Amino acid sequence: MKRSEINRYIEEAKAFFAKHQFYLPPFAFWTAADWAKRGREADEIRSSGLGWDVTTFGTSDFEKVGLLLVTLRNGKLGGDFLAGGVSHFKHIG
Repeated sequence: MKRSEINRYIEEAKAFFAKHQFYLPPFAFWTAADWAKRGREADEIRSSGLGWDVTTFGTSDFEKVGLLLVTLRNGKLGGDFLAGGVSHFKHIG
């Protein structure tokens, strides 16, 4: 997929969420430049794999089999839930 296509699908998803009054966290609106500017304050977001995911499952046909989702919360392998770790995930897609 071209980056312009990915960006279009993400923008459509943002509009859909806004229309239905589902409020995304600020990082869902960051541009590539915003991510590059972020320092350690964004490390937890990066290491948890939060953000937008777009896939065609290797088919190059997003219209037929593609999936777009945004990960808002994600567990970490080996995370100790009792010590405050997160052992589950939440996707919206």
